[in-house]
Formats: sequence, structure tokens, C-alpha cells
Amino acid sequence: MARMPFFECMKITMHVDEALLERVMKVTRADNKTRAVDIALRELYRRHELMRLAEAGLGLSVDDLRKACDSACL
Repeated sequence: MARMPFFECMKITMHVDEALLERVMKVTRADNKTRAVDIALRELYRRHELMRLAEAGLGLSVDDLRKACDSACL
């Protein structure tokens, strides 16, 4: 997954469940907290897009849905 250019990012302060963040870092193999949050946000959006496409009843196969969603979430 490509990293975002600096100008497309913003620095913020968040209150995050440290134990949950550590689990996310472990399962995603993210090398830092920022990367773990980025991966988690992209995955949540990817799942949302999958549901939106599935509910639209476009006659797409599961593979078609994945391809459409994965390309939109990169």
C-alpha cells in the first residue's frame, strides 16, 4: 500500500485504546502507530464500500466487488 504524500496528511492528537492499537499493529504488521491507524481507517472504508456496492445490487460477483472496492480505497 502506498504511503500518502506529506501534504495530504495532517497531524492530530487522539485518545486511543493502547491495547487495541497494539493488537492492530500486531495483526497488520504495521511498523508504527500512524501506519496502523492508516491501515485500520482504509479497511473500515473498504468494508463500507463493499456493503454499499452489494446493497446496490449491481449484479457484480464477489471478485468484481473486491476489485472495485480495493481500487477505490488505495
